[in-house]
Amino acid sequence: MAVTIDASAGGASANSFETLAEFKIYLLSKLHLSTAVSTATDDTMNRALVSFARCMEVGMEWEGTPTDYDTQNLQWPRNGLLDALGNILDDTIIPQEIKDGQSEGAIAIIDSDITAANSADGLSQLKVGPIYMQFTSEGPPRKIIPDAAFECFALWGKRKYGASGQVRLVRC
Repeated sequence: MAVTIDASAGGASANSFETLAEFKIYLLSKLHLSTAVSTATDDTMNRALVSFARCMEVGMEWEGTPTDYDTQNLQWPRNGLLDALGNILDDTIIPQEIKDGQSEGAIAIIDSDITAANSADGLSQLKVGPIYMQFTSEGPPRKIIPDAAFECFALWGKRKYGASGQVRLVRC
């Protein structure tokens, strides 16, 4: 079944922050795209946009508050935020930086499954002297919010999971 985008700002059934047309315009600004992205169908692009919107919903801790808790389906638009120049953000729109970040995340999803499960910590061995670390075949924990996406909207939030891609060492 084909996925349909609803990018209405503050909409009760919104499932994306940007439309397919906006995503395609963003892709035109990119100098290098993988074959997977450049040959993706509209349905694949829609699925990637909706999938990454979900990642943004669960993987980010946003500043401010949703404009309308009772009706809006997604975390944006939001109240109480300033832009990079200190101007009050319009709480009825989704900033371009959020849309650009969603585009970057959708590109990452088309290129590879950034949401695939892996081990809880990715670390299979640790030797202290001299320090030696070995990761499982999956590697360190994945970030569900790739750096390229996060950099677009980092002004208004922080990652909840896999923020650094590093494994925390705890002294016993």
